[in-house]
Amino acid sequence: KFLADFGAEVIKVESPAGDWARTRGPFPGDRPDPEASALFANYNRNKLGVTLDISTPEGRTLLDRLVDAQAWEHYVAERYPDGKRFSLEGCEALLPLMDALVHGAAAADPSGSVVEYSLAEWNRVIAVNLTGAFLTVKHASSHLARSGRGSIVAISSIAAPLTHRYMTSYCVSKAGVEMLVRQAADELGVSGIRANAVRPGLVPTDISVGLTANEA
Repeated sequence: KFLADFGAEVIKVESPAGDWARTRGPFPGDRPDPEASALFANYNRNKLGVTLDISTPEGRTLLDRLVDAQAWEHYVAERYPDGKRFSLEGCEALLPLMDALVHGAAAADPSGSVVEYSLAEWNRVIAVNLTGAFLTVKHASSHLARSGRGSIVAISSIAAPLTHRYMTSYCVSKAGVEMLVRQAADELGVSGIRANAVRPGLVPTDISVGLTANEA
């Protein structure tokens, strides 16, 4: 999103089922519409979009056309809402070209207190935000190490060091991402791999007003 806002050509890749954010509001008139989600529009402003199924020959051909043969420019991952692990199947041929990795996948919390969270919702957020980051770093590191250099960047959040009421699993997952990055930097530095986290702050919007309002 930041790169697209600064003028870079960024391609949003969606599976045929569509991105999960399309199902989240707010919606105009409170009428759910996958083409009218304000959350999806905010996350994907200024991006190009394409629907891609890498499990099909046509999808893999299109993926090859999207990726520069000389460099890893687009990281593509399937996000599974039921908590299944991320997979790099279908992208193995591209991994030797990689010299940098940005992990930015994130799932949002349901609204509710820590005592109201279901285990399924907790596992979903942790699976995407933290386990997904771990698996991405784990499987990418060996390819970066072969070239003797590389860079790993994970997108954290101001929610990592500061509490955000009713966002427990998100805060915990982002704090975990920052420690994961510290561990990766400590262990992979000898292989010439840098690991850093970027911690964006909270942007005041209609969506975030509930997080900044003071209660009496």
